[in-house]
Amino acid sequence: MKRKDLEMNKRSDLVIQGDARAANRALLRSLGLTNEDFEKPFIGVINTWSEINPGHVHLRTLAEAAKQGIRAGGGVPFEVNTIALCDGIAQGHEGMKRILPSRNLIADSIELAVDANRFDAILLLASCDKIVPACWMALARLDIPAPRAEAMPGSESSRARHSAGARPGVRAASWRAASR
Repeated sequence: MKRKDLEMNKRSDLVIQGDARAANRALLRSLGLTNEDFEKPFIGVINTWSEINPGHVHLRTLAEAAKQGIRAGGGVPFEVNTIALCDGIAQGHEGMKRILPSRNLIADSIELAVDANRFDAILLLASCDKIVPACWMALARLDIPAPRAEAMPGSESSRARHSAGARPGVRAASWRAASR
């Protein structure tokens, strides 16, 4: 079956269809979107990247590779970030009391970004033992297609495991990007 034969009720249509959404389209056009883009699914790339979290420094590169794969697959990617605290850095001081509660904040922020922007699907890029469960919590609350990539730095087999469920183009690009 050809892609054109597939019909999809897009959540993003609530943001872009009709006269009442002209201002929404204008804002999206200011980002460089075209009429053709408005026909494609909007895919949120939810990234937990942070410069202060050693387990996350590689996620910017993976997000870029994922967005290339989404474009190649016929979608329009939008990257959104969330907080990502490092419990290793927070150990031994008052900051450690913030780590576990941050899990709910991360889940809430993902849910809010996805619902407010009406993404048709999302890809979650996450690493670290408190942040990955936060992503699972957000997925449990959302009713939307969402492959998740646990993007822990490590061996090739680790990257293969973490990109399971992603489109083949995204998976291949992620492996190449992570091995640089």
